[in-house]
Amino acid sequence: MRSKTLFLRTIIMAVFVGSGLFLLNGCGRVMMQEIKSENENETLKGQIASLDDPEDLVVGDLNGYDEKIGDGTFFVIEGKVKNQSKFTKKYIKIRFIIFDEDKLKLAEQEAICGRIIGREELKQQPPEFFKGNMIIKPQTEQEMITPPDKAIPFTVIFKNLPVQAKDFMFKIVEAPNL
Repeated sequence: MRSKTLFLRTIIMAVFVGSGLFLLNGCGRVMMQEIKSENENETLKGQIASLDDPEDLVVGDLNGYDEKIGDGTFFVIEGKVKNQSKFTKKYIKIRFIIFDEDKLKLAEQEAICGRIIGREELKQQPPEFFKGNMIIKPQTEQEMITPPDKAIPFTVIFKNLPVQAKDFMFKIVEAPNL
């Protein structure tokens, strides 16, 4: 538990540092972020991987929490992608990679933007959901469309994330124009 606490504390600090770097660099190629947790003593730090055009899509409002369901422990990340481009985007897909302190990859998961799943809805998912890739898909095509200057939510779920998790990286892997 102490490792997870340190992990989340580091994330919170990274968001503040990342926000400052982002502003100083004028939407530079690398931006630090953090995932806020319900437990103020826990944090996870990270950065955006190189994007084709990072000023067009901005990831933010990151929140994370642990959830125990059956025999599994899940780390859930919720956030938003803001479309700052001049074009409407459809089917925005984001990838999160979790690393240990030595930058070794521990876990990787993708999400399709358009929907956040609450704790109760997560707990009500069938057992097959937790055996698969655990991607929360929007219920309609319209939920996947993001006009300019609008944000779209996402949920990423990691199963049995190791306590060595200290860092993360995320990257927009798909964001075609409509």
